Amino acid sequence: MSQNADESDLKEDYPSQLRDSLRCQILLNLVLQLPRLTVIPRTVFEHMPLLEVLDLSSTSIQSLPSSVSSLSSLKELLLRDCSFLIELPIEIGMLTKLKLLDIEGSEIMYIPKEIVELTDLEVLRLCLSQYAEYYIKAKNVNGGVKVPRMMISELKKLKEFCISVCQEAEWWEKEIKEIQDEICHLENLEFLKWYLPTDTTLKQFLDIQINRKPAYEKLSNFTFTIGQHAQLTSCLPRGLEKKFAEFEKCLKWINAEGNIYDISKIMTRAKALFLSRHWTIVNLSAFDISKLKYFLLAECNEMETLVKIDDLSEIVENNKKSGLESLEYLSIHYMEKLKSIWEGPIGKDSLSRLRILALHTCLELTTIFTPRIAQNLSCLAELTVEECPKVRSLIITPHSQHGPLFPSLERIFLIDLPELDHIFGGLIVLEKLEILMIYNCIKLRRLSEMELPRIQKIKGENKWWNSLNAYEPTWENFFEPLKEKSELIKQLLEATNSLQHFHDVVSHEAKDEKPLDGPGLGAQETKIEPFNFPLRKEEGRFHTLPGTEGEFDVRTSFRIKGTEGELDVIYRRLGLSGAEDFAISTVDWENRRSYSPIVGRVGSLPVSIKDYDGQLSLDFERKADLKDKTEINNGARVLEDGDDVENDKTGKRGIKGAGLQYTISPNGTFKGIVKNWQKGDLLGSGSFGTVYEGFDESGFLFAVKEVSLPDQGSQGKQSIFQLQQEISLLSQFHHENIVRYLGTDTDDGKLYIFLELVTKGSLAKLYQKYHLGDSQVSAYTRQILSGLNYLHERKVVHRDIKCANILVDTSGSVKLADFGLANALNDIKSCKGTPYWVAPEVVDNRAKKGYGLAADIWSLGCTVLEMLTRKIPYYHLEGMQALFRISRGEPPEIPNTLSAAAQDFILKCLQVNPNDRPTAAQLLEHPFLRNQHL
Repeated sequence: MSQNADESDLKEDYPSQLRDSLRCQILLNLVLQLPRLTVIPRTVFEHMPLLEVLDLSSTSIQSLPSSVSSLSSLKELLLRDCSFLIELPIEIGMLTKLKLLDIEGSEIMYIPKEIVELTDLEVLRLCLSQYAEYYIKAKNVNGGVKVPRMMISELKKLKEFCISVCQEAEWWEKEIKEIQDEICHLENLEFLKWYLPTDTTLKQFLDIQINRKPAYEKLSNFTFTIGQHAQLTSCLPRGLEKKFAEFEKCLKWINAEGNIYDISKIMTRAKALFLSRHWTIVNLSAFDISKLKYFLLAECNEMETLVKIDDLSEIVENNKKSGLESLEYLSIHYMEKLKSIWEGPIGKDSLSRLRILALHTCLELTTIFTPRIAQNLSCLAELTVEECPKVRSLIITPHSQHGPLFPSLERIFLIDLPELDHIFGGLIVLEKLEILMIYNCIKLRRLSEMELPRIQKIKGENKWWNSLNAYEPTWENFFEPLKEKSELIKQLLEATNSLQHFHDVVSHEAKDEKPLDGPGLGAQETKIEPFNFPLRKEEGRFHTLPGTEGEFDVRTSFRIKGTEGELDVIYRRLGLSGAEDFAISTVDWENRRSYSPIVGRVGSLPVSIKDYDGQLSLDFERKADLKDKTEINNGARVLEDGDDVENDKTGKRGIKGAGLQYTISPNGTFKGIVKNWQKGDLLGSGSFGTVYEGFDESGFLFAVKEVSLPDQGSQGKQSIFQLQQEISLLSQFHHENIVRYLGTDTDDGKLYIFLELVTKGSLAKLYQKYHLGDSQVSAYTRQILSGLNYLHERKVVHRDIKCANILVDTSGSVKLADFGLANALNDIKSCKGTPYWVAPEVVDNRAKKGYGLAADIWSLGCTVLEMLTRKIPYYHLEGMQALFRISRGEPPEIPNTLSAAAQDFILKCLQVNPNDRPTAAQLLEHPFLRNQHL
């Protein structure tokens, strides 16, 4: 690249030679968005004196080169979604002209103290890892703190300040108490993204003032998350919560943290509200929600209606508003008791601006609208009703007509409504309705000509269409049959993507022909970028704040963002010899990635250790290449590290020498030796991988769990961490009823875990093939309890006991497997497990006191019930419906056809109060296990 080039020409041919630095004297903007970029040459930035914008987002770099300190003119540094970047260099403090630093999605372990030197910063976006506490203790860095004290107060020019923290990071509560008082020094602050996990931290924040005014009132925009995330699984479509949080003035209130009085102070100012899993709230009438524009509601099981008004005249006399006057988007998911969206008289402006209404899985809802509510919905453009099993009609039949209803309604999606027998009763003219989708509404046998005067498209199943009693002949031209299998799922996902539809409606009304990039999630969640109208203003692709647009003008830029086919000329244009210099091959990339401090080299060293105090923690030390013997701090020795070879005759891949690793544990016993192995038949799939039969050169048979090493940012790290847990736990256990660990290896981006082969598969497969009587179930349960008792004596909770995770061999010996969810007892506060077998305290962890060994006992009771009935617990319910029942303390049904001993055993396991459940040792003495049936 020419020193004096003011414009890049990707067609020029440059020598294929890697230079230590790129001499780009007038380059102002450099964007390198290469996911496989792992290493940047050390001196690459030494000759870019005018560079103002550097974007390395979405790369796989593990560190920044030291030459970054040479970028004396740099104003913007973007490191978004760099999933392997866990530290910032101390040289970051030398970028004194920096105005924007964006590390969202990268999950660094700590913020270096040198960042206080960046006193010109106006935009600072940070993301801290869930594992930061482990890391700084293991590395003894940064004085043991994640955020330097007095850092915030020194960055006085900040206009936007964002700290994202995984909501399972329990260390954050202590950290935020120490740092958030410093916000009072940020007199220019306009936007704040802040996570307040407890009522105490919320109260502390509300007391913070800037220029004698509460900080939350001074902000022109905010994203606040209040309450701890402790739910088992999200009931929302993938990505919906994240996209919703991009709305202006967004408040996320989850898991019932914060009292109503404190929350109301912020809710009054919020334009977007995400309310999830509030345990007691029955409606929102106590709050001022007149300014609320966007509302996402989920899993508030006591809520019966959104707004309840007893006396409207009193509200009018006091010059108050009845609520939801500004609401434009409303999406409701998984509500157990919701019966209406509004109860009582309604003000003339309430719901008058609503454009999108989506109702998903509202179990008690029987109808959607009353005529009075319908009169207010003059702007409603789209209605979605999905999985509401009691809905029979969309509106209570009007007694009289008070003018046209739903004058703007264009699209209706009705999905999985088994009781729906008519839409609007044939009494409402839908002048603008263009699209009607009907799926799995088995009682809907008639469509009204009056309701569909201008219909353009009717989507439904061929079977349903052919079963209609009557319809207009002209509708044949408008009918479009739904597709089948995977294409049907895609169609339904697109139909129920209400957030994207909302963006489309607003964009269409604005008649803006520019490319759209608003919130919402496509069927594959790939194409949609954050959109502009309710968010922070953006300049090009970089977020900036109001009033700063002219400060970051891009005059000369060079961008690398493309497919593999485009990259050859790009590399040559940079003076590189090819992809191997800047982005290495897949195999090498996976191998190098395995050296990441966050991942560890799985094939050569244990990546998790067991401290002497019994706690599980991560070994974040960077691993050097192994010699013949390496000492590890948990006392195990790795004896060999084999070389990857390919068999010329068979073409099958194997490992020369040790093949993978074999270790001698501190007590001198071999954990396993596997040599030159081959992958055989598929045995099954589990939560974290696929299991095959393995065969080595000595004829030894074993099981191989194959797992693809993920590259998905924080989600990928969580998966790796869970794999590390499984490997660490398996290596420690030596019991006849627990599957033995034999070793690990990595190859071509795969992690292989080698286990004892248990030949007859799982108990789930066994009971599907044979009827298990009390004697067999009793024998199996005794062995399961023996393994559980062994674990519980070591303060380890399995957290995923079920028949599918219990293996059996030809001798009738059973073994506990799949430890991907197990963890040390004093580290249990997150909500894990498989829905149908999970204990109530795991689902309903409101007190956040965690849960203990008794959670496995509940799961054991469900497992025994499963073996005896040949059905999973709550078999008649969907997953989320089962979770509703479990969270309320409702155990699965126990048939009275079971023996008295079996019923008594299961009932003792399924005590709602975990303190009332017997221990594994006590259950071993139960009569059911001694075959002394009552």
